[in-house]
Amino acid sequence: MIGKAFVITGVTITIEFEHLDLDEGSSGCDDSLTFYDGMTTAAPVLRRVCGSSLPVTFTSTSNMVFVVFSTNNNTIDSGFLFKYKIGEWTELPNTLG
Repeated sequence: MIGKAFVITGVTITIEFEHLDLDEGSSGCDDSLTFYDGMTTAAPVLRRVCGSSLPVTFTSTSNMVFVVFSTNNNTIDSGFLFKYKIGEWTELPNTLG
């Protein structure tokens, strides 16, 4: 899974996790989320998370964040939930019905 977040120029993006349960495995981080400080995987890594310990809140240095979820498909854990903030927390409308 790959995702991108953009906001208006000059604004940063803050990421806060509410839930994290990704397979660490015996080799460490079998499943992970990697946040890049830009539009591609060539950008600097902001944070790489796995396991079940919630990371501290972190903020981009630009108006773009690129997110990559990697998995080895061996173990299914409960996953992750994070929110992002642009200035004030923004509640988005539920469009799923």
